[in-house]
Amino acid sequence: IPLVLVEAMLCGRICIVTDVGGNAEIIKDGNTGFIASSASVAALARAMERAWEKRPLWEDIGKKAAVEIRRIIPADPVGVFSDELKVIYGR
Repeated sequence: IPLVLVEAMLCGRICIVTDVGGNAEIIKDGNTGFIASSASVAALARAMERAWEKRPLWEDIGKKAAVEIRRIIPADPVGVFSDELKVIYGR
């Protein structure tokens, strides 16, 4: 998952992304952002058009994105990873 996407969502910004690198795992198309079906100019243009049509909802979409990313990404990811390593290695 691209760090820039996580950061943008944490800031409550809408994201228009392609379906690569885990983006579709955290963006719900039309609800918490917009996903282009492929990494092509035409697909990105369609996603941008869908986003533009929903521009009155951008603030709400950004707020939903901020809530969703906080549900997905733990507040202390390093601590969670450390705890998982302790379980794996028994320390």
